Amino acid sequence: MLDIRSKTQQGNQKRIASVFMSNGISSTVIIPIELARKYDIDRASYVTVEDTQEGILIKKLEVK
Repeated sequence: MLDIRSKTQQGNQKRIASVFMSNGISSTVIIPIELARKYDIDRASYVTVEDTQEGILIKKLEVK
């Protein structure tokens, strides 16, 4: 299970997301639609994935 946290006025709100294997070589994460819309990744997009000490950081790739 993957923890996805988003800032709210009340503090950090935990969200639960599904992770499953794709073709045995990678994993697919299902991000709740309200978070995907908030960060403009609710359509086909590229993201960066970074390994950090606290976990996995996923950010939308901005191409200029």
